[in-house]
Amino acid sequence: MKKLGTIIGIIICIIFIPILIVNITLIVKSYVNPDKVPDFIGYKPFIVLSGSMEPTIMTGDIAIIKECKKEELKSGDIIAFRSGKSVITHRIIEIKNEEDETVLITKGDNNNTEDRYPIKLEAVEGVFKYKIPKLGNFAMFLQTTVGTIVFISIPFIIFMIFDIAQRKKDNKIQKQRQEQLEKEIEELKKK
Repeated sequence: MKKLGTIIGIIICIIFIPILIVNITLIVKSYVNPDKVPDFIGYKPFIVLSGSMEPTIMTGDIAIIKECKKEELKSGDIIAFRSGKSVITHRIIEIKNEEDETVLITKGDNNNTEDRYPIKLEAVEGVFKYKIPKLGNFAMFLQTTVGTIVFISIPFIIFMIFDIAQRKKDNKIQKQRQEQLEKEIEELKKK
C-alpha cells in the first residue's frame, strides 16, 4: 500500500510540476509586462468565450496560439489578434496592401460577415496550433469564489483523509509490535 502511495505521488508530481511551471511563468510575465499577452516558450493560451469559430473551436475551449513571423501568414490561417483589450481568434480570409501597409481581413467561421475592421500585423498575437476542449470552462470556474474554495478544499480534504488513514495504519502496526515485544518479554521472564 505504501508503494502504491509513492507511485501515485510520483505520477501526480510528473503531471502537476510542468503545469505549475507553465502557470508561474505566465503569471510572472503578466505582472512584468502587463500590456503584453504572456507566453510560455512562444505559446499563448486563450480561453474561447464566443462561438464565432464553431465548430472548429468551441466556446469553453482553450486555444493554443504560437507566435509566428507575420510575413508567413496566409489566407486560411486561424490567428489570434488584439482588438482593444480583447483577443479574438478568427480565420484570415484575405491579405491586402492598403496605403503601403499589409492588413488582414478576418472572419469567424460561424459568422455571416467578415470582421468590421482590417487587422494590422502588429495586432497579431500568433497563429492557432491546437485546442484543449472544455478546459477553458474549468479555468473560468476556478476564477470564481466557489471554484477557488473547491480547488483548495478538495485537495486539502483528500490529504487529511490520506494522512488520518496512514496514521491509523502506523498506530496499528506499532501496537502489534508492542504486543509482540511484550509477549517476548513474558516468555523471557518465564525462562
